[in-house]
Amino acid sequence: MMQHFLFRLIFTIAALLILGAYLFLPDVFAKRFDMPALGLLALAALPWLGALVESFKIGGVEAKLRAIRAEAEEAADAAAEAREVAEELAISKPKASEFEVGNAANEIDRDEEEREAGAADDAQANGADDGRAETLSPLQDDLSLRQEATGRADPRHRLEMLARTYVKTRKAMPSGAPRTARMTTIFAEMQQEARHLADDTTVRGWLKSDDEGQQLAAVAWLRCFPEAVPPSRYIALIRRSTQPFVQYWAMRALSGRISAKGLEGFSIEDQLQLQQIENMFRAGTDRHTQIRRLNRKLSGLSAAD
Repeated sequence: MMQHFLFRLIFTIAALLILGAYLFLPDVFAKRFDMPALGLLALAALPWLGALVESFKIGGVEAKLRAIRAEAEEAADAAAEAREVAEELAISKPKASEFEVGNAANEIDRDEEEREAGAADDAQANGADDGRAETLSPLQDDLSLRQEATGRADPRHRLEMLARTYVKTRKAMPSGAPRTARMTTIFAEMQQEARHLADDTTVRGWLKSDDEGQQLAAVAWLRCFPEAVPPSRYIALIRRSTQPFVQYWAMRALSGRISAKGLEGFSIEDQLQLQQIENMFRAGTDRHTQIRRLNRKLSGLSAAD
């Protein structure tokens, strides 16, 4: 912009000088500035004028692109809000989750159970016990123990079993909507257990864990107690995790904390890190939409202050 201003200023001064020469020194002007000379002068100015006009054209295109991007972001925000409503409704049905997770285990490990059935029969024939541990897959065994322990196991123990179930479910099922639905169901039950663990230092420690199941369980705990840790711990978990599902729900948990407490606990460094995290994700993905909305919420609160 400064360069364009200087060019316009110099060009205007030169034009005025030529005009003055024409008015006050007509003889000199006629001899020195004939039509060919003026044509060459105009020709010399064309590259500069072209660049100036081109910059205006590019500015117009950029403005159109910004408008298109704003419309796309509005559509993504609307879709994200609708998805959030659906997810909150899904995870608000804890009673159904136990049966759904059990069905997931049966579907995942049916083939494995059939393969191991023969080995279990041999074990029983040799005088072993009922063979239940041998016939059940690790995922089914965890689920059976969890269901049997309901009412006698403490919430943290059940949360630990759900964390293991999540890891096994994620590894056993192919990526896609069915797996996401199963993991969401497990996460819903995690929240039901986590709400009983307000002061549990073990679950708090899972925020620094490298185990993906413990990370998700810690996120479920944060959803129940958003003020338990400062925003920096949320951000550290988002950076530490390598799984989109965990990162997505950690972002949702942080957004919930902002809705409840505003900028309380946020430092300038926290906000800068969140802006950096936004650049980590491809535009249009769920995580990018979440972190972009989160940053916009923070910007709005900062401007209000």
